[in-house]
Amino acid sequence: MTTSAQPTPLTVDEIDALRRYARDPASIDPGLRDALAAKGMLQHDDGAPSLTPAGEHALHVDHGPTVPGLDN
Repeated sequence: MTTSAQPTPLTVDEIDALRRYARDPASIDPGLRDALAAKGMLQHDDGAPSLTPAGEHALHVDHGPTVPGLDN
């Protein structure tokens, strides 16, 4: 794995944005939305972004199923 291929940790602002996004997708800035999509936290389904399994996991790390690649 090259340095550029390593995952980038989420910032506090990005985690807060994920929480807000889960409640109201229109509540976050488009630039922040694009940054979260680039980190694999959001995906575009039929033009509308939604939380990925990794995004859900980032919000609920204390329970729920594991995400392959993140938890192993």
